[in-house]
Amino acid sequence: MHMRIIIGIAAITFAGILSASALTPGGAALASAAWGDLEPGPYAPGFMAVEKYDYSRSFMAKKDYFGTPMEGERARPVQVCIWYPALAEEDSPRMVYGEYAFVYPGDRRLYDFLSGLQDREVGLLHFMFNNDRGAVIDLQSEEMAAVRDAQPAAGRFPLILYAPNFNSGITENLVLCEYLASHGFVVASTHAYGSRALRSGQGPADLEVLVADLGFVLAAVHGLDFVDNDRVGVMGGSAGALAGLLFQMENLYVDALAGFNAAFLRPDGAGMARDNPRYGVMAASLGRPLAAPHLR
Repeated sequence: MHMRIIIGIAAITFAGILSASALTPGGAALASAAWGDLEPGPYAPGFMAVEKYDYSRSFMAKKDYFGTPMEGERARPVQVCIWYPALAEEDSPRMVYGEYAFVYPGDRRLYDFLSGLQDREVGLLHFMFNNDRGAVIDLQSEEMAAVRDAQPAAGRFPLILYAPNFNSGITENLVLCEYLASHGFVVASTHAYGSRALRSGQGPADLEVLVADLGFVLAAVHGLDFVDNDRVGVMGGSAGALAGLLFQMENLYVDALAGFNAAFLRPDGAGMARDNPRYGVMAASLGRPLAAPHLR
């Protein structure tokens, strides 16, 4: 699916339902070559990251295989990445792709963890570029549109939670995230990884990890001054879209859902949705089987 079609689906899904605030220019409208011929909105896309630990879920065991106590924080580390409408000038320093592959943390305790995710990202890029090392290096220097830690534009903006596919990072759809921020949306996401490791399987338990991460991201951005907590949407790719569907089933304040190559449109993903306890609870509350429109 071409990027313009993907962005069009997201715009159709969210624009009418979440209704971004009345747009007024918020500084320079920034874009990048990676956007192709996409038209930027009236805001500059800003980007920020917040590191937190989810103390309701452990990521590291208390002891190793030999019974020796493990050192360091045991809670699940989560880097919440946020694109938002911002104020910036045309000569403001833009982020490059490599800064998305490794989002430098404010909390140094996450440095090794995020370095591991960077290795995973670079390995995927080598696969995509058929081990063309030069192409991978060039991509790392590709200028994007967002300005890191730019001043947020005045106002409160609709929130979109983005759920990546299994074993994917925030780069999965970053052009779309920047684009939506330029048009008056806040987009919040985190990296997808396993419950105890940087890589996960693709079963129901692994899907629950994605759903729980969405909830944690929502809680993490709830107090931000520029987020409108009354207008919330969810989008995701493949299994991320399925995680978004399950998240919406138990969070009825979520107003819209968009999926790209959504797993719930495939027989195996649809089965995982129907077999999930949330499906039965929500269907019972509605008094009918669940149904939702989708765009092809």
